Amino acid sequence: MQLRVEKALYVERAAEVFVVGQFEGVSEPFGAVRLLDEKMDGAISDLLVSGDITGKEGEATVLYTRGAIPARRVMVVGMGQREDFDCEVLRRVSAAMVKAAAKLGVTEVTTILYGAGPARLDLSAAAQALVEGAVLGDYRFEGAKTQQSEQPKAIVTLTLVEQNEAILEPIRTGAEAGLAISESACMSRDLVNQPANKMTPTMIAEQAISAAQ
Repeated sequence: MQLRVEKALYVERAAEVFVVGQFEGVSEPFGAVRLLDEKMDGAISDLLVSGDITGKEGEATVLYTRGAIPARRVMVVGMGQREDFDCEVLRRVSAAMVKAAAKLGVTEVTTILYGAGPARLDLSAAAQALVEGAVLGDYRFEGAKTQQSEQPKAIVTLTLVEQNEAILEPIRTGAEAGLAISESACMSRDLVNQPANKMTPTMIAEQAISAAQ
C-alpha cells in the first residue's frame, strides 16, 4: 500500500472516498463531520437523527456527495464510545474502514486522523495506529489465484490529510512508522502462509536478507 501524508483542507480535496469518524451516542455532527454536513445540506444530520448512523465501532456508512464537495463519496465510520477510544480501537476502526472501502471497488482512500483530537491521543501514535490498521485490515494472501479472484480489490493508496501544518510532521512520522511495521507483519504472514516445500529455511534466510537491505 502506498502512503501519502498531505497538507490539505479535506472538504476541498478530490477523492474516491473520503473518511471521517463519528462517536457513538452523539446525535449531532461534530468537528470535521459538522463541516461536511453543512456542505452536504444536512445529509449526515438526517442519518444521525434517524439512527441510520449510530457511531458503533466499525460501522461504515457511505454517502454520495453529488458534487457538494470534490470527493465522490463520504464514509462515516463508527468509533464507539468516546471515553473508550484509544489507539487500539483506532486500529480496529481503520481496518473496518479499508474493508468497507474495498467492497466499494475503490483503490484509494483519503482520510483525516479521526478521533485523535477529541480523545487527546498522541498524534504520532494515533497516525501509526491508523496506518497499521489500514494495512493489516487490507491484507490478503496472494499466493493462490483462486483466492485472488474471490477477494475485492486491494487498496492501493492511503492518503492522510491535515490542514494544520504545525502538526503535519508528527503525523507523517507516525504514519511512516506504521507503514513499516504493518508491511513487515504482512511479509511475515506471507511467509507463514506459504507451503513448507516452497518456503524452505534457505528461502526464509533470503527473505530476511532482502528485508534488511
